[in-house]
Amino acid sequence: MSIKKPLIVAIANPKGGVGKSTTTANLAAVAARHGLKVLLFDLDPQASASDISGVNEDAITSFASAMFGEASVLPSSIAVETSCGYDIIPAGSDLITAEDMIGKLPMGEQRLSLLIDSDTALSKYDLILIDTVGARWRLLTACLMATDNVIVPLRPSRLSVKELPDLLELIRYLTPYRGKKGPISIRGLFFTEVDERTVATKININDVRATVGDDQLVMNTMIPKSTVIEQAALVSQPVVLYDAHCGVSRAYEELFVELFPELLREQKSA
Repeated sequence: MSIKKPLIVAIANPKGGVGKSTTTANLAAVAARHGLKVLLFDLDPQASASDISGVNEDAITSFASAMFGEASVLPSSIAVETSCGYDIIPAGSDLITAEDMIGKLPMGEQRLSLLIDSDTALSKYDLILIDTVGARWRLLTACLMATDNVIVPLRPSRLSVKELPDLLELIRYLTPYRGKKGPISIRGLFFTEVDERTVATKININDVRATVGDDQLVMNTMIPKSTVIEQAALVSQPVVLYDAHCGVSRAYEELFVELFPELLREQKSA
């Protein structure tokens, strides 16, 4: 009997400040609210997703040593429960050293993928979300090697859009090295911090559609600009739990439905 494997999705964009951590935590919370079992990997040294998830610093294992050290451990052994309804492998302060550790390991950029694939305890999860680092390319590559799909948050700004071709090229470059895992699928791109009243926003959204060349990859749902995101972060909560009825929460709910329809179908039929 084959072991069920969770869907693994990385939230990625080399540009910082586009809402990767906020998105990861909120999508995890929405998924959990739908009854799905979710594990969040926080692989960003800034640990924003861990903070948003309310993780106590005392619960954080030395992540880089656990994942990329000589005597690596299975991811499930360092996962912790959160009050948000999902589990998390939080980012320890030593994660900033992971870039160098990966470079010194044989097949270092494949280590995370190999650990996840060999960890049968992860089969209890329906969805694994990986919050990725920005410009640390070895760590980002390790995340992409481990994932099935990528979703890309973008701010509707010229600088954010400018990084997109580099990410798409990296995804294409990694495909031959993934073996049986096959190519990385881009599940969708979407916009955060959106103020639809500005002309610049509309121009940059059109630029992304032209760069991608496939309108179906650009999600209809956009996350509006709002101070509620900062307010929720101050009390270490995803927005969807802090204020379930605000515009940002409704947008993340709609985004989850748009990104993961098959998970919702499976959950309803279970």
